[in-house]
Amino acid sequence: MLSRPITGAQLRAFLAAARCGSFTAAGAELNLTQASVSELVRRLEQEYRLVLFVRRGRTLTLTSAGELLRPIAERAASALDHADQSLRAFGGLTGGTATFGVMRNAEYYLLSDLAQTFHERYPGVQIRLIGQNSVDVAAAVTDGTLEAGVVVLPVDVTGLDVRPLIRDEVVLVTRVP
Repeated sequence: MLSRPITGAQLRAFLAAARCGSFTAAGAELNLTQASVSELVRRLEQEYRLVLFVRRGRTLTLTSAGELLRPIAERAASALDHADQSLRAFGGLTGGTATFGVMRNAEYYLLSDLAQTFHERYPGVQIRLIGQNSVDVAAAVTDGTLEAGVVVLPVDVTGLDVRPLIRDEVVLVTRVP
């Protein structure tokens, strides 16, 4: 049984060394020292008790085990890169879907203007609006189900950043004072 799983750093060091043909050049490509790249590959070889490179002076050549690993490592590194890009896009508001909770009568509170402004500012982000009552919207934002929401106060906003968008005056109208 293996004591440690392969890391993304080990795979990237292996791939760079295979591409460049030396630990020094791989280190330059990865902005790491030659020693760091060599150590990452050494640990990978040690963990699996395999030799991945034939070392001739400062030149590296893949062994049959290294040749076997290369396409798998390329797919794994690509998947890691894709995951990284997806999460950065989501966190940086450059892609993905933002889900906002809105109360059922939100159209009276300039919701279409808010949605349009958001879309103009973050054109790569899809907007999904979920109609709920204000209490449910605040609870869903609190638990992370929704990114944000529009509510009518009072609701429990403990732990939330609340910014008034509009002040509304509700009055009682009666014929009898």
